[in-house]
Amino acid sequence: MPPENPDYISSVSLMILGESLNPSVVSRILGLEPDKFWSKGDPKQIGESLHEWGGWRQKLPDSLKRKPFEEQLRYWAQELLARIPGIQELSGAGNRCLLDCFLTTGEVAHILLSSELQREVANLGLEFEFNVWAGQNEG
Repeated sequence: MPPENPDYISSVSLMILGESLNPSVVSRILGLEPDKFWSKGDPKQIGESLHEWGGWRQKLPDSLKRKPFEEQLRYWAQELLARIPGIQELSGAGNRCLLDCFLTTGEVAHILLSSELQREVANLGLEFEFNVWAGQNEG
């Protein structure tokens, strides 16, 4: 079992992005409420530019924010298993459906994904986007 406080910080969010994405349709199809959403043409939070596409994001529950990356992926694999048809519908409509993965570490991080977890996550039909930062760990 991985340590409770690994030598890295990670976060995995479910993201749906699309040219003409309607966030309320995504919520209805997936049966989930986003923590953040926007439509094409909405102002961005920073600056004066406008969003070039629509977006819908669901973060991890607070109870998983300090858990190892593997546990965060396992959560999404279990949470989204029954929602695969919805993900396929959204993807088939030309939207990008992905798990947005953020990792930061001040040293070498060890991450091991079991073959079982890899299969479970692969079956979701999602893209993966990794953002890896080298920096100081919030110990």
